[in-house]
Amino acid sequence: MIKVGVIGLGAMGSNHVRVYSQLNCDLVGVADNDPNRAKEIGRSYDIPYFTDYHELLSKVDAVSVVVPTTLHHKVAIDCLKSGVHCLVEKPIAFKISEAMEMIETADRCHVNLAVGHIERFNPAVQIIKKIVDQNTLGNLLFVSTRRLGPFSPRIRDVGIVVDSATHDIDIVKYLIGKEPENIYSKIRKVDHVKEDEATIVMEFGATKTCVEVSWLLPSKVRTMVVIGTKGMAYLNYIDQTVTIVTSQGKTNIPVIKAEPLKQELQNYLDSVSNRKSARVDGNDGAAVLKIALQAEKDSDSSTDTSSKVAMFKDLSRKISQNKTIVAIPCFNTDAFIEKIILKAKTIVDEVVVIDDGSSDMTATTAKNSGAIVSKHVKNKGYGEAIKSCFKVALENDADVIVTIDGDGQHNPDEISQLLYPILSGQADVVIGSRFLKKNNIPRYRRLGISVINYLWNFGSKVKLSDSQSGFRAYRKTVVQQLSLNKKGMSASIEIIEQLRAANVKIQEVPITCSYINNNKQMSIKAIIHGVTVAFSVMLIRSKLSLSRQVG
Repeated sequence: MIKVGVIGLGAMGSNHVRVYSQLNCDLVGVADNDPNRAKEIGRSYDIPYFTDYHELLSKVDAVSVVVPTTLHHKVAIDCLKSGVHCLVEKPIAFKISEAMEMIETADRCHVNLAVGHIERFNPAVQIIKKIVDQNTLGNLLFVSTRRLGPFSPRIRDVGIVVDSATHDIDIVKYLIGKEPENIYSKIRKVDHVKEDEATIVMEFGATKTCVEVSWLLPSKVRTMVVIGTKGMAYLNYIDQTVTIVTSQGKTNIPVIKAEPLKQELQNYLDSVSNRKSARVDGNDGAAVLKIALQAEKDSDSSTDTSSKVAMFKDLSRKISQNKTIVAIPCFNTDAFIEKIILKAKTIVDEVVVIDDGSSDMTATTAKNSGAIVSKHVKNKGYGEAIKSCFKVALENDADVIVTIDGDGQHNPDEISQLLYPILSGQADVVIGSRFLKKNNIPRYRRLGISVINYLWNFGSKVKLSDSQSGFRAYRKTVVQQLSLNKKGMSASIEIIEQLRAANVKIQEVPITCSYINNNKQMSIKAIIHGVTVAFSVMLIRSKLSLSRQVG
């Protein structure tokens, strides 16, 4: 059985003692230069205690070094030269030169040097790593981490970058699997002797990352967002939860929760027993320290650096804080509305239903399904219903609004597909197109929409394959700029025209659709709708032409 000891008995050191006492090893002693603390911990676990750690070294095979960062190098070198395996709490050292000497000494003395980057052993991080390696999210585009909370008085020798940001620098490197090509940082000191807030941007080729750390918040935040070309993942370090959002929908991934420190120390003991490197070795620790020190050294207030850091910090907050609401305009859709709402609620924060004067149970069913319901006394038309959708969604603090028809033709599981380009900063408006993939669309509908598309696209810089799709996602700021006058179905075109005039970024994504009521009456309604909208398009075009001539 491996004989272990702990050097340094502060808050973290005492946790090492607790966990070792639970593992299959022989905890033979502890050391701290505070005699009262050494005595307290030693007697609590009925083990020998020392004020001079050198007295412990002859009794152990391996130790945890949990002393202030500025002492890591001296204590670890003494341990390694004594032939004792060593786990040093992160960061590995105070200077890169110290870290390199520790690595060289461990190699020369044939003992293990591990570094306590504890988040590597968080079960949620292991799930995210697996998701990334399996290409579930596609090529990585952006990784955002936030580690915020109150200052701990125990931290006296280093600032927030070396103490806290090193957690997330390590995890970002671990996920991406290589070193950053460029590093930008903004660091400041507000209420403490050393820096207490920092934002670090790292560029790994096409993958951009943003690490935010702060000691200025009263409560803890520990989160990560990973965005790829196929979807995104959300991780909460504290709750050990993982959620992924792809074109298949929103999924909460099962995580078998465990104490990261226990996983870390077990890995360390296994590495000592098997004479193999620990999961996080000295080289890993040195690489993280090098990035942290470069971020500290290169922090500046230049315009380029400030704008780049601000851009990624803003994107990070938008992704983590956006409130998404699905808004559904309905008229006699009781047969479909419950299914749409229940599916949508698994993806977004809230669902709004606008009942446009239905004579059936649409409003009651929607309310019973958990939606926020607003009812028009009489049928006012699609345009008025969409206006109400926007109004109620904004009143409920939506940052992103997704509209989806209530007649069951769209698949709510595809909501994520529309949200992703907006949340990742690629678009302001996303339109779900029925014509970018093969769909069984009735011939009369296909012909009518094609005519409308042709009239719309003629002479327009914004080319769309489905100008009539009601399945759309809008950024809040875009919706706030709209001023709608059309009451009927031509509101769809009116919205696009105003978006085009405002030069917003519009993106189309392929969606599926299903037409259930494909009867004669529906065909006649669709034809009337097509003629009405086509006339509106020509009217809009004539007004545009006239305004250009006048201009």
